[in-house]
Amino acid sequence: MSITEPSTAGAATGPAAQSDADANAAASARRAAKATAPAANPDTAPADDDAIRAARRRALGGSLSAQVERHTTAPPERVWAILSDAWTYAMWVVGSTRIRAAAAQWPAVNSTLEHSVGIWPAVVDDCTISHGIHGHTLRLEARGQFLGRALVEITVLPGDDGGSRLLMTEEPLTRPARLVPGPLRHSMLKLRNAECLNRLALLAERRTFDPA
Repeated sequence: MSITEPSTAGAATGPAAQSDADANAAASARRAAKATAPAANPDTAPADDDAIRAARRRALGGSLSAQVERHTTAPPERVWAILSDAWTYAMWVVGSTRIRAAAAQWPAVNSTLEHSVGIWPAVVDDCTISHGIHGHTLRLEARGQFLGRALVEITVLPGDDGGSRLLMTEEPLTRPARLVPGPLRHSMLKLRNAECLNRLALLAERRTFDPA
């Protein structure tokens, strides 16, 4: 009786076969991991818009922002009337010299306010983009030629006495402002923005007096 040996034609043996098996196993593991990987979380995935990414970072506790607060006797509707009038911004935004143009639908989402900053004649043309009103908060993105971009939020809350509680938060999004050490940057922004709120409150209150 003849014994037929099993055919080994074309089959790899020895170390080569083991290497191929290991490579196939690794590839299968990678495919399985990719298939079972969780979908990207939109709350943690990179956002196209720097302002939205900054807001998410702040919500997660990584705040890089400076906030100031002020009370005014003016009611919220009077404050919102000023915030909704783009042509008043040069009157209360510290550093703003003049308003060059403003979108008719300001402060609707993506509307633009074109302004200049500096002291004449050394003025620079910049612009601000509105991200709209979210609840009690107006969210703006300031875009400066030299200072970069910053997220600015102005919140107007009703006060117990019929007035308003004003809060202003600013967070640099890009260089060069982000290169300034945090404590120094916060101090500078708080001083500037406290004066912004002071001017905004005075405009809203519109104090008058009778001549003697």
